[in-house]
Amino acid sequence: MPDFSARAISPVKGFTLLELLIAITILAIITGIVYAVFSSVTETMAAAREDADRLQVRLALHRYLAAALEGISADSACLDESRAFEGKSEDGPAGPADSLVFTAGIPETGPGALPGMIKLISFEVVSDQDVPQDALVYQVDTDQPCMTLLISEQPLAASSGLEGAISGTDQLPIVSRAIPVTLFDVLYYDGLSDEWTEEWNSLDEGRLPWAVWVRAKLPDPVDAAYPSSPDAADVDVIVPVAQGMGTEVGFLDFNRIMLTSEFGTDQRDRAGKKKE
Repeated sequence: MPDFSARAISPVKGFTLLELLIAITILAIITGIVYAVFSSVTETMAAAREDADRLQVRLALHRYLAAALEGISADSACLDESRAFEGKSEDGPAGPADSLVFTAGIPETGPGALPGMIKLISFEVVSDQDVPQDALVYQVDTDQPCMTLLISEQPLAASSGLEGAISGTDQLPIVSRAIPVTLFDVLYYDGLSDEWTEEWNSLDEGRLPWAVWVRAKLPDPVDAAYPSSPDAADVDVIVPVAQGMGTEVGFLDFNRIMLTSEFGTDQRDRAGKKKE
């Protein structure tokens, strides 16, 4: 007969307290490693997403600047104030904060776009409070102090009358874009002096610059000590102005709307206009 009594009183095997502690420790280590890897992957994905968004803004600004500057258009005599080309040099809290206003014959963008019209385009550095509510705002994740570059595009319409002047109309839509920047620097190439100047006014000069050089820098989400020099710009565009290149003494007055010299070149006295 088998001895059931001996089997009944034998001790039952199980986990000891030391074995449980070792198992819990190993589980904690594995959990920590998995969490660290997951956190690293998440941070890498977030950084990649921020870089992609920043690159998208850079490309959008670069494309728009190139297209707008290539389409610069002004009256041949540079007398029409509504189509004047004016660039001002200003300083902002983080770097250069220049402004630029001109007219261009480029296709209009936006849902209310109207074809075949001259557009008044302006680049201006403003505060966040001055951004229109309906403006398309490009976001850049950063804690750095920055400014807002407001790009406005407004169609111009020909007014009634024989002169066919160009004037703005309040009924036509205005498309605005707001881009955070740390600097916006614009230079203008003067072919007569062979130098880059910081400001330009076509009404005073009687001509357009030969080229426009625009540099802009977006906020850096990583490097807080970002350089404010235009040499470190994220967007660097140099565009020749077709209507201004090669012009030495003003535009030819083909329409005979002013007195010209015997050579047919514009000899207006700009000094009196500047004094006014």
